[in-house]
Amino acid sequence: MLRRISFRVVPFSLVSVLVLGACSGDPATGPGGAEYVVAAARPQPRSNVSLTGLTVSPATLVMNSENQGSFTVTITNRKKEQTDLGVQGYIQQAGGASQGAGGTVLQCPGAALGVLPRGTCQFTFQFTITPTAPLVTGPATYHLELSNDLTFVLIDSIDFGMVLQ
Repeated sequence: MLRRISFRVVPFSLVSVLVLGACSGDPATGPGGAEYVVAAARPQPRSNVSLTGLTVSPATLVMNSENQGSFTVTITNRKKEQTDLGVQGYIQQAGGASQGAGGTVLQCPGAALGVLPRGTCQFTFQFTITPTAPLVTGPATYHLELSNDLTFVLIDSIDFGMVLQ
């Protein structure tokens, strides 16, 4: 007997997962066994504000002196104007190595510092890193966090792959 079931699971409102199951006496699954196909659906936004784009330049930083780079971030606000927001960047590597790499209050064109108007905001900010331990040459991730500067509540984060040379 073949029976199809489907259901949706939404853990913590972060990711929706659709699971399809087929029960049968198929030799591949055994008598009365079940075979499941799992497909992850597009994550649902955690809030009305989200980081929707990030680029880092240059994507390869040479680690021989203090290095400057920049990030361009795109933030989408689906509801009313938000205030007291800021971003903080980190360069992270496998094994937990991390170093701060640029932070500022929001600088949306046409808005006061720290204010995110409804719609889309994009701005570029310069950062400097000092090539010291624990960072080493190799693959890295530029991790950017958006948070409320008064309450320090994390709103969203986004990553961009890069290389330290």
